[in-house]
Amino acid sequence: MTYSKSELTPLLREVFSEVVDILRDSVGQRLTSSRSVRNHGDRGNLYLFNVWDKEQSALLHRDHFCYCFGYYSNRLLERGDRRGNLAYFHLWINTTRLYYEQALMVSLLEQPVRDATPEPFIYDRIDRAISVGTEFPFIEDFAAFKDYIIPLYVSLISPMHPILVQVIELCRTPLTKEERRAILEQRGRPRISLSRRPHEELQLFSRYCPQGWRNEILVTHGSHCAHCGTPLTVKTAHIDHIIPWSIEPMREKSNFQPLCGPCNAKKGNRHSH
Repeated sequence: MTYSKSELTPLLREVFSEVVDILRDSVGQRLTSSRSVRNHGDRGNLYLFNVWDKEQSALLHRDHFCYCFGYYSNRLLERGDRRGNLAYFHLWINTTRLYYEQALMVSLLEQPVRDATPEPFIYDRIDRAISVGTEFPFIEDFAAFKDYIIPLYVSLISPMHPILVQVIELCRTPLTKEERRAILEQRGRPRISLSRRPHEELQLFSRYCPQGWRNEILVTHGSHCAHCGTPLTVKTAHIDHIIPWSIEPMREKSNFQPLCGPCNAKKGNRHSH
């Protein structure tokens, strides 16, 4: 069963309220959250609900420095005897969006966050982000879902937020959009402007796999995960870039492979071996 944003919003607002109450004697009163569940900017089939610190300035944007719950309306995940829509919960820090003293901020975050990562979360460091996350089949019984997700929120926020507060306190001065843009340009990160490209180039530089390619790519790999051999279907397969898009931002059919959820999460933004 697939749930809508309007159905998920009161559920996740209730989860957030209970998490704040549990953490009220530590960091609970510092936290705030999304008013409602929203679509991911690039993927309309992915719903997001964020939690962040009330004291964050614009130097730490709430979409790039937050705890995030994600729910896919069109992907399924099987784990043991459970099957449901793919959901995840993670701490997401986009390191390219750390606008003040980037190297210092990363040094304050990278090792401490890795050392503090609790089970069942997995620490991952890719070229543009630090992530500590876990994914799971969404539990359709809302009471059971709350019993499952609230301890995840608490177990992740409790060790992570004292680390984040150090960075939040150092990033108090807001920047204008022009100042943020200038900082990013000074870093020399390759940028691909799509706004005025012709349709053919828009297709070429899009990072997502066309729907019409998915079945062909899956069949090419025998309908199995390219890494571990788990049987896959079009609905359960994660179509992955063999050479990460951030390294070689070109869409070619030969550069896609099907992975299961765990292998895709483990691979992250690394080159396939």
